[in-house]
Amino acid sequence: MSTSALPLYGHRSVQAEFLSAVESQRLHHAWIIEGPSGIGKARFATRLASILLGAVATPDDPAGATEDDPVMQKVLSAGHPDLKHVERQLNDKGNLKQDIAVEQIRELNAFFSLKPAMGGWRIGILDSLDEMNVSGLNAVLKTLEEPPAKALIFLISHMTTPILPTIRSRCQTLRLKALSEDDT
Repeated sequence: MSTSALPLYGHRSVQAEFLSAVESQRLHHAWIIEGPSGIGKARFATRLASILLGAVATPDDPAGATEDDPVMQKVLSAGHPDLKHVERQLNDKGNLKQDIAVEQIRELNAFFSLKPAMGGWRIGILDSLDEMNVSGLNAVLKTLEEPPAKALIFLISHMTTPILPTIRSRCQTLRLKALSEDDT
């Protein structure tokens, strides 16, 4: 049995929903992955991104690739040229900033303006909508309104702040639930 580099705990039905959209070739450009904190939303998004970027799934996990998969190696090392993960950064004192800076979103928008380096998708993971200010949210909205070809963005939401209706209306939603006792 092959072991996934990023094993999935719970969320199998939601994963199947996304993979069904991929198989139908009717993949939406923006997906909100929402659920309580600490249930694996960023891992879930990274798994899906790696498969879209060409990682080969294991026989027992349709969105899990092994650590020795060349694409997964690039994803795990944060070295895949077509994947950009955006999260809060550290300030000059080494503490986490309060928000994801609008400059980070502008960098994401610039990333999406480029052609895929490896000929497939350009994928962004924004972790999380709850950690953005109004300027950052407006900058994300620009990409959502005018999505480039072969670009996909995963927007993670911990559901601690309401998502702007203008953002929600331009995205598909994958709702992850708290993990069962067996999964934890």
